[in-house]
Amino acid sequence: MRGITVGGVHFVNINLERFRFRNFVMDIHTKTGQLINRGTGSVQQVAGGGGGGGPDLTKPVQEMKESLNLVRRDLASVSQRLNQQPPSQGGTVQCPEVPAGSCVSTTVFVVLMAVQLVIMISYLMYR
Repeated sequence: MRGITVGGVHFVNINLERFRFRNFVMDIHTKTGQLINRGTGSVQQVAGGGGGGGPDLTKPVQEMKESLNLVRRDLASVSQRLNQQPPSQGGTVQCPEVPAGSCVSTTVFVVLMAVQLVIMISYLMYR
């Protein structure tokens, strides 16, 4: 399996994971903005004497901000670890080498899958 392992987590494609994480953070940011805008609107109604305020959203917004800051810190620490130049590798992160003989050939894999399929079908017919 190609990729890099950092802190016990295996990253197959760091750019793809970074893109997904960026989209996740942007989604949280937009939802937080919507909650804040909705909350300030209800505060303005109450302050203007418009009656019936909305639910108090300050605690959930604070919790989201704290969670977002925690995710940012985690991402910064992972990014810092990935950007460190390992002296043994000349400053670049390389994929680990796969030892020879540890891979299964395509023919062996297809034969084993066919045998497994025959066993499953015969079991279903027997039952």
